[in-house]
Amino acid sequence: MYILSALLGFGIGVVLIYVTKQKKQLQNSKIFGIYSQPGKWYFIKYHVFLFLLVLRRLKYYIFGKSLFHNVNNIEKLQPLSSHELAFDAVFFQAVSQNGIYFCMGTERRHQAKVNGLVYLLIPEYGALLSEKLPKTTLDADPASLLSNKEYAAEGIRITPIVPMKLWKISFKGKMRQLGKPNKLVDVDFEAEWNSNLPWFLFEVEIPLRILARAIARETWTEKFFKSLKE
Repeated sequence: MYILSALLGFGIGVVLIYVTKQKKQLQNSKIFGIYSQPGKWYFIKYHVFLFLLVLRRLKYYIFGKSLFHNVNNIEKLQPLSSHELAFDAVFFQAVSQNGIYFCMGTERRHQAKVNGLVYLLIPEYGALLSEKLPKTTLDADPASLLSNKEYAAEGIRITPIVPMKLWKISFKGKMRQLGKPNKLVDVDFEAEWNSNLPWFLFEVEIPLRILARAIARETWTEKFFKSLKE
């Protein structure tokens, strides 16, 4: 009886040592402690997940993505999750033939805060940038918080009009000239973003093999798949 207990204890000890060693090897295999590398079961996991992805995408290939995803629900202000780092962002950039460059982005956060920036290059003035840069934290426009129909903060205003087709973009406020931090310029402009291109759905358009390889590198746990779903 004592011998059996000793053998059982020894076996459990060996298993614990093996599991601990495997965890350490897995942690060490991550580049910078973040980017996972192929592990022991990588090839099996890769083919299993690739097969599941093919099955999942069959409905899109047969019926089209518009049947399962309403663009009116996709391209609009999205509710923020309870996570403190949750955000909802939009970003636009443009270049004209006469040398004008434009870049604007907003990132809605909790507590009525927005990470926002504007860059504008006009040949007559040179490069202009948001007055607060390199700081990007802005106060959200109170009216936008109530309407929940546009991204707006301290002069920045981005409004979806027709999902995947038309957005209105505007800015009214002061911007600094690059290289002249004390030189402020009053800027007031409005623009429209138009597109007739097919809309892109990450879940469908990203190559299957790339997605399967990325998932197969990770440690498959309940927590991992829960975060993947979210």
